[in-house]
Amino acid sequence: MIDADAEKLVVVAALDIGATKAAVCRTFDIRRNTLIDSPARIGWSARLKSREAGVMRRQQLSETQIAALFDPTTDPRELVRHYTLSEADIAIIRRCRGDHSRLGYALMLCYLRHPGRPLRISERPPAALVSFVARQIDVRPETIDDYLSSEQNRRRHAAELQNRLRLRPFGRRPAAELASWLLPHAIENDRLAYLAELVMEECRQRRIAAPPPRSLERLCVELRYQARREIERRLTGALSAERWPGLLDWRSGRG
Repeated sequence: MIDADAEKLVVVAALDIGATKAAVCRTFDIRRNTLIDSPARIGWSARLKSREAGVMRRQQLSETQIAALFDPTTDPRELVRHYTLSEADIAIIRRCRGDHSRLGYALMLCYLRHPGRPLRISERPPAALVSFVARQIDVRPETIDDYLSSEQNRRRHAAELQNRLRLRPFGRRPAAELASWLLPHAIENDRLAYLAELVMEECRQRRIAAPPPRSLERLCVELRYQARREIERRLTGALSAERWPGLLDWRSGRG
């Protein structure tokens, strides 16, 4: 038979992974004042405050984390890995009129493949990436200035290449697909940056255009919430009140 101290640890574990006080009271048949007073005596309330503060800080991706997910790499090895153009790519790029258009088209292609989003309005690609791509198609890197001054070309190339790459826009259905796939991973590790990285990689695998940063963040926060509810369900389901008949003293407030 499990003693009262053991159940205290079980209840603390349930609270630590995000179970609500109401759910714990129902599952373990504990009076609310007992739930508040007893765990405090073994130091849980202080841990709760610390955890809640940490959770609030982790509810948003930092600017550094967003940049790592959404900005193209400038590392030489990663440039070769992600942005080496194939002969077929170069043949399509050469159909564009003018060096500036060819370079812009090639860069848009690179952006859509990795990180998985189009080149934004007024966004200047990193010089290392521009030079790497320009060398492959035999144009001068400086021609990017002419391309960036034409918003019409940017929009046209983005639409054309998304169709060519068969990229689906991020929306309700793709989000539901990603959420279903991601939930088991979130149960194992619910760090927001980790989940966001998984989503971005899976978007590339499934040919889904990368979501905007805040949409990505909302998806991951929701998945974290679902994962913690699932952990709560598993824990409280396995340790229901019927399986702990020897712990009535604490449940009644006498423990």
